[in-house]
Amino acid sequence: MELVQYLYYAFVYFAIVILLKYIWSWRNSIRNIIRTLPRDLKLLKSTVIYALSSWVIRCLRNETVFKALDKLVKKHPQKTCFYFESEKWSFKHVQLMSFQVANFFQAQGYRKGDVVGLAMSNKPEMICILLGLSRLGVITAFINYNLKGHSLKHCLSVSNCKAVIFGSEMRDAFKDVWNDHQQSDKPQTDITLYELDRFLDGLYPISQKFSLPVDKSETSPSSFKTNDFAACLRTTSSKPTVLKSKDQEPKFFDTMLYMFTSGTTGMPKPVLVSHSRYVLVSGAYHILELTPDDIFYCPLPLYHAFAFVGIVSTIMYGTPIVLVPKFSASKFWSDIHYYKATVCLYMGELCRFIVNQPPQPELERGHSLRVMFGAGVKPDVWKTFAKRFNVGKFVESYGSTEGNCSMVNQEGTKVGALGYVPLWIRPFFSVAIIKIDEVTGEMIRDKKTGFAIQCKEDEAGELVGKIVNCFPTTRYEGYTSKEASEKKVARNLFRKGDRYFRTGDIMTRDSLGYYYFKDRIGDTYRWKGENVSTTEVEGLIGKLSNMRSTTVYGVLVPGTEGRAGMAAIADPDGTLDLDVINKGVEKELPSYARPVFIRCVKSEQGLAMTGSFKMQKFGLQKEGFDIHTIPDPIFIFNSTSKSYQPLGSSTFKEIIQGNYRF
Repeated sequence: MELVQYLYYAFVYFAIVILLKYIWSWRNSIRNIIRTLPRDLKLLKSTVIYALSSWVIRCLRNETVFKALDKLVKKHPQKTCFYFESEKWSFKHVQLMSFQVANFFQAQGYRKGDVVGLAMSNKPEMICILLGLSRLGVITAFINYNLKGHSLKHCLSVSNCKAVIFGSEMRDAFKDVWNDHQQSDKPQTDITLYELDRFLDGLYPISQKFSLPVDKSETSPSSFKTNDFAACLRTTSSKPTVLKSKDQEPKFFDTMLYMFTSGTTGMPKPVLVSHSRYVLVSGAYHILELTPDDIFYCPLPLYHAFAFVGIVSTIMYGTPIVLVPKFSASKFWSDIHYYKATVCLYMGELCRFIVNQPPQPELERGHSLRVMFGAGVKPDVWKTFAKRFNVGKFVESYGSTEGNCSMVNQEGTKVGALGYVPLWIRPFFSVAIIKIDEVTGEMIRDKKTGFAIQCKEDEAGELVGKIVNCFPTTRYEGYTSKEASEKKVARNLFRKGDRYFRTGDIMTRDSLGYYYFKDRIGDTYRWKGENVSTTEVEGLIGKLSNMRSTTVYGVLVPGTEGRAGMAAIADPDGTLDLDVINKGVEKELPSYARPVFIRCVKSEQGLAMTGSFKMQKFGLQKEGFDIHTIPDPIFIFNSTSKSYQPLGSSTFKEIIQGNYRF
């Protein structure tokens, strides 16, 4: 009996020792969990509320975005939905105009699954068109209004548009693309073109007769014909749209729109965006702790996914939103005062532009702005903006149009962090940071197990997200191309049969669970708030330079967000014609995709390749545009002369000091 008692006490003693040993080894983690518990409980509360109200309940009700609008109209039809310059658009006005759009396209024979392109600068009409088309289950393809030439043609082609509605400001771009089609071996004649300036008269007189589109064709030999979309709606009913059959009714998980993203490789790709996905992101309303009395300010282009966080929050919860035709840093604070905006959507470079404006003491204080919500702001800009303008909260977030890795820094106080994952949830959370080869971008797998290797705290690696389609936050809807969708999926990362979405973004994580963005991998860089596909730019420059070896990459520039575009072109004999490249780039590419720097590589060996015949960009990217260490001549685009000029010492010094205006 004594032996049994002795063994019992010995067992208890050793159990306590082992437990204390583990507690001691985990003391820092336990301390950090306790330290961050108030933060995590607040996030958990917001997440549960928006998951239930924004997604689960609406999913059970099959409540699509346009149905949410209809519910709001019943509650307060005359409440302002959109502010646009001096205009106020009520929810009722938006609803009636969406009915007109739906009724017109239904009369033209459009049905669920058809695609209509939409390319125009910011206008409330864009949202009315989107909502109207979604009532029929017709998918809207949002096309960047900066595109032209080959880029525009590519987007129209891959989205398989049956019709395109474009703003009058894009007439020349569409005319050029159309003429190229007509001169090709297989002319494109099956796309109906609708041109729109504004619905200046508000709701048009209603007739029960549907007229044919009004022709705005030209008498020139180009045969470029468009239809006046405003005139098309003048004879269209604004009564509620009645679908012809039950199976044509749009569902919660049906695709609502295509948004283009370059991802991390290749040409721009249309991403499938369902009603459910944007109902989910409208949960920002709860994360930001907003009320229906708040007012969003949206200076971002509506083709940008982040702008739609505000748009859908407006339609779901009735919080008015200010749509800005085009962002102006000099008008920013006067706009905030005029509209009494309380929440501003941003992308990183936008904040820097505002900070760089001359002081406006009478406007910078006493304003109503209390929350900045966005992504990509640098820590130095964050601190300066918050202090100078007395904006108490920067809610930085992370996400991608097609991805399933989303997080948000709800506190808005941890400078530089784009979000956090509670430490006690992390072992069960769906995101991870894995080790990759910094040169090739390929993931590094454990030689014994064959599985990916997770990075430790403060160690940089690629962020990946586990794909679980039964949960809204981990779904991966992908692109219209199955092949392109599959390229973003990594399999068997941590166990056989698992699937993870590869973000292409390099991140680190600290001891408190905060995540920090470091860089991008692959064939994309970000400049002027836009993703630039290096493959697209390389293809164009290769054609313009008579198929010389070319590689395009982004380089870091002091005082700017993202990376400036740089093209390294093989030029051993010194015959490269920069004027030809300049004119071709001006015609074919949006301004943000133009290479800022051109490096004329005097040796073919300067453009080294990998064993798989891919350009080795890492070394070139690391060298940047330093004229003191690079033997090759470097040119910079001069915005005044609209040409490429040699990069001299004085200009280089100005850039390094952060004083050069790009």
